[in-house]
This record gives sequence, C-alpha cells and structure tokens, in this order.
Amino acid sequence: MSAKAVSSKWEKLMFVYTFIRDVSLPMQVEPVDTLKTLAAIDNDKAELRTSATFRSIIKMFSELRFKIINPAEDFICPITLEPFKEPVILVGDGRTYEKAAIVEWLQSHDTAPMTNLHLTTKEFIPNHALEAKAKALASEEMLTAAASRFMEFYVFGVCFGSDNDTDRIAKDPKLLSDFVALLAGKKLGKTSIDVMPSEAGRVALLRCLLLHPDPKLQKHARTFVLKALTMTIKKAKFLDTNLAVHYATVQEQLLEKQILTVKEAIPAMNEVCKKLSIFESKTASPHE
Repeated sequence: MSAKAVSSKWEKLMFVYTFIRDVSLPMQVEPVDTLKTLAAIDNDKAELRTSATFRSIIKMFSELRFKIINPAEDFICPITLEPFKEPVILVGDGRTYEKAAIVEWLQSHDTAPMTNLHLTTKEFIPNHALEAKAKALASEEMLTAAASRFMEFYVFGVCFGSDNDTDRIAKDPKLLSDFVALLAGKKLGKTSIDVMPSEAGRVALLRCLLLHPDPKLQKHARTFVLKALTMTIKKAKFLDTNLAVHYATVQEQLLEKQILTVKEAIPAMNEVCKKLSIFESKTASPHE
C-alpha cells in the first residue's frame, strides 16, 4: 500500500472518530443513522473533500434538527402535551408521564390519566432511557453547536487543512459551490440548519475560497462568490448583506498585507470603489 493510500485511511479514521465524538455521542444519534452518514466514505475510492460527503453530513444535521423541532409522540407527555424534562413510568398503567404532571394528577385521582381505569398502585419510577434521549435532543442550540464544531473541523481541518500539501486541499468545484451557498445562506437540499454560525468561521472560509492555491479553482471560487454576492445584494436591495460584509472583511485583510504606503493605497481604493459600483448598480431601482 502506498504512503498516499495509508495517509488517506488515517485521515478517514480521524474523520469518523471526530464525527462520533462531536456529534453522535453528545446527540445520542442512533448507530444505524451514524453508519448511514459515514457510508459516503466507507470505501477505498470515496473522497472526503467532495460535495457528496459534505451533503451527506448536512442531511444528517437536517434530520436531527427535524427530530428536535418536531419530536415524536414518545417524547411528548400525554398530560402536558410538551416535550419531557423528567419522564417517569406510572407502574399502574405502564405509560410515561412528566413527573410534575403525574404527581399533580395522582393527588386528586385514583385512575390512570389516559384510560381512566382504576390504579392498583400509584408508584412511579424514572424512565432513564427516555430521559437520556430527551436530554440529548433537548434543544436546537445544542445541535447547532455540535454541527458547528464538526463542520469547522471538516472545513478547516480536512478541506483546507494544509497549505503545503495540495492533495489535502478541496478540489471539487461542486464542493466549493456548496461552501459559497452556505456562506450566502442558501439551503443545500431540504436543510435550513446553520452549520457554521460564527462570523469568524464564515470569514475564514471565504478567505480560503478566494485564496485557493489552484489558480483554476481559485477563479471558479471567485466566480461563485461574485455570483452569490450579486444575488444576495439584488435580493436584499442594499449592500451590507452578511456575505457582502464578510467579503469586505476579507478584502480589508488582504489590503492590509499588500499596502504599505499612501501611494499604494490610492490605486487600491480606486479598484475597491470600482468593484463596489458594480454591486451598487444591482441595488438600484430600474426606474432610477
């Protein structure tokens, strides 16, 4: 086996380990769902830095988000009709209820809440299995945090993790286009989850795209970014969209490194103004 093949296997192993550590375990993802997501890389020819792999991860987060916002009936207390916080099993009828709700019910009833049948015992015991799962799926914020941690590893650790090794840089044009769509706030498939919420993360990703080491792919990435900028500005009808602000931040960082004197600054600013005038025309009313 070549050194490149061995390196690829180790990289995939790290990918699997990080996904299980940062997502599957804290979110208590079912093993079958974890395997389904990781199936995209489960062969020797599969590549980590592809749109297919990226979208399979996004799909997993989307499905988890749906479960959180639209929990199954098993996660809803039949008395409060709200998600469980402290589920207990009423021994008399074998059903699960929210502890505070069933305690209040039993203070004035000798019957089961769902069947109205007489209870032979009012004893209840914690439903530890359901409680653990309910806590794991307690909030959308927890999922967003897990998604953000893993996606930052995927983007900056896998897709743009090495300036010296070009084999470890994302080269799939579809993946670069997906990253731009992510920055522009567009949905990838049916998902609407924000998998990279931090401003710093967005700016860093945009910088990686605009400075791609492959000249041809850098040109593609810049084209994708400018199209997305035009689209978002035209839709919003103003310049300071999130993507435009992030783009300006990256341009400012680049100018800081390039410009050392006032003499150099003047033509650079003229060039920036020229670029901005293109976008300003997109926001103008057709009757102006």
